[in-house]
Amino acid sequence: MHGFGTLYSNTGNNYTGDWIDGNLTGQGMVSWYNGDKYIGAWLNHEKSGKGVMIWSNRNHYMGDWKADMRTGKGTMTWSNGDTYIGDWLDDMKMGYGMYTSSDGNKCEGQFTEGKISDDSKYNFLSMFNVYLVEPCMT
Repeated sequence: MHGFGTLYSNTGNNYTGDWIDGNLTGQGMVSWYNGDKYIGAWLNHEKSGKGVMIWSNRNHYMGDWKADMRTGKGTMTWSNGDTYIGDWLDDMKMGYGMYTSSDGNKCEGQFTEGKISDDSKYNFLSMFNVYLVEPCMT
């Protein structure tokens, strides 16, 4: 298959988009049977490039992908209202970023393997408009 088309699988997963030599490559959208959706770039059946993933639990990510993993710059928003804006590597928060909880508290700094580094822990209490140097939860 080559060009643009739609694949309807017997499992309930559907893909509409570009194909090259039978591979999902280019721009396209997948809807999985469980309600998850991805709209964006594909390379050889993997999310790769810019894209948006929306999970059925209402979590969503918009940003860079490589080899089916969040890698590069991106924004993750959880259904509870928490957000992370920053660097990703292999599906983990990695590098510089800002985590904001739904109540407005913020952690900004370097993240390693999904956790904020010890030397970058700042907790912003929005209701008091002050910075406190203390561990923050991510």
